[in-house]
Amino acid sequence: MNERPPSSLYKNKGKWYVNLTIPKELRVHFKNRRQLSKSTGTADKATATKLQHSVAQALYDKLDAVTPNKNVEMLERIASMMSVPRDIEDTLAFGEDLLPEQIDRLASFTEVLADTEEPHFDLEEALGVEENQVKLSALGVQLRALQKSQFNELKLSDVASDYFDTNPYDKHKTLNDAKLAIKNFVDFSDDVLLSDINPVILHSFSEHMAEVNKSSRETIAKKIGYLSRLLGHAERKGIVPINPMGSFKLAPRVGAPRTSYIPFEHSELTEIFQQRMPEHVRLLLSILLTTGMRLDEAALLEFENVKTDENGIAFFDLTDSVVKNLGSQRKVPIPLLLNELPGADGPLFPQFNRDADGKAQAPASKACMKIIRKVTSNRQKVVHSFRGNLKDLLRNAGVSKEINDFITGHSSGDVAGTYGSGPSLQIRADALNSVSHPWLE
Repeated sequence: MNERPPSSLYKNKGKWYVNLTIPKELRVHFKNRRQLSKSTGTADKATATKLQHSVAQALYDKLDAVTPNKNVEMLERIASMMSVPRDIEDTLAFGEDLLPEQIDRLASFTEVLADTEEPHFDLEEALGVEENQVKLSALGVQLRALQKSQFNELKLSDVASDYFDTNPYDKHKTLNDAKLAIKNFVDFSDDVLLSDINPVILHSFSEHMAEVNKSSRETIAKKIGYLSRLLGHAERKGIVPINPMGSFKLAPRVGAPRTSYIPFEHSELTEIFQQRMPEHVRLLLSILLTTGMRLDEAALLEFENVKTDENGIAFFDLTDSVVKNLGSQRKVPIPLLLNELPGADGPLFPQFNRDADGKAQAPASKACMKIIRKVTSNRQKVVHSFRGNLKDLLRNAGVSKEINDFITGHSSGDVAGTYGSGPSLQIRADALNSVSHPWLE
């Protein structure tokens, strides 16, 4: 463009935006809007002023994309010579079969032609395509500019809806977490246009989650990850030219570090098991403490998982179970103090309903935490703390780290082990039975 409209700053909903007037002859490309705006992503005017030039340039790029220039004029001459329709609807119809490399090569070719007064050329040789494909490619740059104009009007929520319709996640919980993360970003950014997503907004969102929502760094990273996957989908579909999060890195010290769980004091273990509680909850808590199993591993136990080896050692067989990782696919000896387990078939804990992913962690956690919170309000002491207790008890009993880790699923497991299947079941059983649990007596 020869003359560009001046830009100005204005504040909306706490953020500074760059605004400019769309020239009258170009408004048809923007649904007859009069103004173009783009967020600077900041509430600080001094910072916004520094960003004004670069943000305004992005708006000028939008105008340039639909402004007639020498290349477009040359394309019209090429289209006329080849009798290719120039109507927009026809152009889009032709464009359905265009290959990205054909569009790119045509764009480069026309840049050369634009500097030639009377061009003579062989289109097939220049484009490397068949004659009928040449006709489809002739208006490639115009189509690309038109697409860019259309995509610049898309909001994040528009793309999110189509993205989630593709069922991008196998687990319902992951899908719901992703939808919540996108909703958080949409709410924060006032449903930003795709063309307005930039590192400034992403960093502002991260800081907002840390300062206002008090989210941990791990949680923020997950939410950013879900957003990046959505934008990666948009890039693959040609909705955005490039994923704006491709090189984005979470700033240092944004978000609180991950909270580590700590074991219960022995006095707290005594208080926990002295309480009156449903027998199935007592059994679950006992299994967690004496075996070091994860909550969902124990809550999903079936009676078919309860087995006995040739030496008469009873164990929980997790080698075919839905567990956290391959290292968790293991055989866990059943400590002698658990005595005989009730029932004969089906789920060991039918009281805990399973969700759409086949998990029972939520209701099991709720039942256990109801008991734990009567003893301690420490947020670092939760169901997972029982694993820490067992690891400490095994260590104090002189059990080696290798056996300790194997029992709790922190090693390669019976399925993933590279060299054999780890410590024998007898060794694991002896280790667990060497630990004293006076709180269970």
